[in-house]
Amino acid sequence: MGRSDHQVKIRGFRVELFEIEAALNQHPGVQTGVVLAKEDALGNQELVAYVLPDAQASTHRDSERLIATLRTDLKASLPHYMVPAFFMTLDEMPLTPSGKVDRKALATLNPDQQKPVAEHADNGQDPRYLSVEQEVNRIWQEVLKQPDIALRDNFFELGGNSLLAAQLVGIAQEAFDIVLPIRCVYEEPTVEGLSNTIQTIQHSGGDPLAVLTDVGSEPVPLPPLARTNQPILPDLANPKAIFLTGATGFLGAFLLYELLQQTDATVYCLVRAATHGEGLTRLRSTFAKYSLPVSL
Repeated sequence: MGRSDHQVKIRGFRVELFEIEAALNQHPGVQTGVVLAKEDALGNQELVAYVLPDAQASTHRDSERLIATLRTDLKASLPHYMVPAFFMTLDEMPLTPSGKVDRKALATLNPDQQKPVAEHADNGQDPRYLSVEQEVNRIWQEVLKQPDIALRDNFFELGGNSLLAAQLVGIAQEAFDIVLPIRCVYEEPTVEGLSNTIQTIQHSGGDPLAVLTDVGSEPVPLPPLARTNQPILPDLANPKAIFLTGATGFLGAFLLYELLQQTDATVYCLVRAATHGEGLTRLRSTFAKYSLPVSL
């Protein structure tokens, strides 16, 4: 049994930090690896890996390659919720007077993923495209609270979730004056991919159906633009009850999961079923389909 202070809850899963550290320290490029849980801007726990590389990883580029390799190897050996969202390489590991790793000192460090800087070489790209790409990158940095994001970094691997995706969409809609379906973030979860999507919508005259290839051609009502600069109404800040439709769909399932994690409200779901039990069975099947740790 592990010590209770090394057991944390990540996205509804109970995680033993020592198990992640054991996998991390098995890598030949790691001299010492320590994993901590830190709160993000929304109060959610995120895993941070602090790595002291071996002597061979002596340059910044070496560290970047090491972190990329660690991500790949940990994804192959650990469940997705146990793979650290952030990595930080160190020149030396802080120690206590007794020679043990000083975890309190590590907790004060600001995690820096040290990802490769996106290269914008002169490759003939349209300057207007680059401006979209740069603005999307800026929005990602604002939402994810990270200073360096590469073109092909995955939004959700950087700590993004459905609530942050909704915030991202709201800001992007105002910045580009378009309607951007939230599913686009899930289908194109990189700066490069989302920039392409925004360009496509712009070139189609602002029609979001241009990127929703599986949607029929009949007109559908478009949702209003999200206004991120409007304050939350006081009576909506802590709702006692929430009515949710579409909970058995892709977006609805993730939204329901986040509501159950982030609020104390009673959530009423409109589900097509003959009985209450059949409705619960449909919800459980949806959660299992998307590997969501929700117990009903």
